[in-house]
Amino acid sequence: MEDLGLVDIHLRITRRLACYILELCRFLPIRDIARHLDLDWKTIKELHKLYLQEKYSLEDIGVPELLSTGM
Repeated sequence: MEDLGLVDIHLRITRRLACYILELCRFLPIRDIARHLDLDWKTIKELHKLYLQEKYSLEDIGVPELLSTGM
């Protein structure tokens, strides 16, 4: 079997569908997207979770500091 780069091996959906789902995630709840596409909500949730991990895993948030209450 040849990898054509069309299917996300973790989710078993095409990359094009994954992009469409992620675009919908900007505007709709996961439940509504799953109902619209007739997919299990867990598939949508897993795709969104992977996307967020990839996007924010390398984010440098710096060193946390304690905020004083001013009292």
